[in-house]
Amino acid sequence: MDQKRISIFSDSFRIGLLPGIAKSAELGAGAVQLYTEGTALNPQSYDHLRRKELLSYVHGLGLKVSSICADLDHVGLSDAGENIRKLPRFMKQIDMAADFECATISSQIGIIPQEEQDPVYRVLLDAVGQIGVYAQHRGVRFAIETGPETPQVLHRFIAQLPQSVGVNLDPANLVMITGADPIAATQLFAGRIYHVHVKDGKMFKPVGAQTIYRYMTHPDSSLRLDECYLELPLGKGDVNIKAWVAKLRETGYEGYYTIERKNGENPERDVRMAVNFLRGV
Repeated sequence: MDQKRISIFSDSFRIGLLPGIAKSAELGAGAVQLYTEGTALNPQSYDHLRRKELLSYVHGLGLKVSSICADLDHVGLSDAGENIRKLPRFMKQIDMAADFECATISSQIGIIPQEEQDPVYRVLLDAVGQIGVYAQHRGVRFAIETGPETPQVLHRFIAQLPQSVGVNLDPANLVMITGADPIAATQLFAGRIYHVHVKDGKMFKPVGAQTIYRYMTHPDSSLRLDECYLELPLGKGDVNIKAWVAKLRETGYEGYYTIERKNGENPERDVRMAVNFLRGV
């Protein structure tokens, strides 16, 4: 794989914004994904001048910004009342993506109900529809992170939205949370995959996204998430990365491959291994 298409989620290193970007360049990436919500890097703290300075720093290291991740919280956009506050914030994240000259902003949106008649389904559809229209206006695409719902539910959902809305395909999330096949999901989402996370993991026992999200907002001592699923270094989980990359190419995906590592005691080692792996496929 061409080095220029290998991206690293700079937060994976857990060493701060600028050191994480520099480490990404050191490991041979061509781009970085930046996390912009709940961190020092957010629209309120980074005005247009500071964004320009940061972009210059990124370019000075020979990198581009592949995407920004703008996760709001574990509730996502499923509460119509809260969306009055959240949507303007999200539009500012889209402005930030445009300022960073990246084509994609990704986020989780909450759990999409299976039934279209569910009121939450309509709330999500309205909110993401507004995001899609504004993203298109700014020349940015919105990529919904896969995982909380089955690929079939998410595919039906985005089919009702503007072309500016697609998916951030995370194969490990599919494996760990819904038990879905990443290769089949890649075929299903062909043409609407706007960004991907290169990540591996295992599901040990199914517990359902509702239980996981509830635990993240209200921890329960009776549940241990590491007994349900675990993110792992590439090649240690149940994602066939080589076959998945081959399927992405077959479907015409030409975007970045962003390495993400949330767990592990030595993320630099794991990310370095992932970079070397991608170079060889």
